[in-house]
Amino acid sequence: MKVNLGESDCLFRILMGTVLIALACTDQIGAWGWIAGPLIVLTGTLGFCGVYAILGLKSCQDTSLG
Repeated sequence: MKVNLGESDCLFRILMGTVLIALACTDQIGAWGWIAGPLIVLTGTLGFCGVYAILGLKSCQDTSLG
């Protein structure tokens, strides 16, 4: 897996995933928060998003020299 998420995108995903998990814990949202929250946190932690890869997108800087 190549990293395709930039630092700000990773931080945003970790924050939003954590918010979804917290909302699911307090029954503010449905069970989908228990699925989406950890998945979003995982993509932010790994710096890789499968949907971005399929669509050919990336939010990180290209660090290749050649």
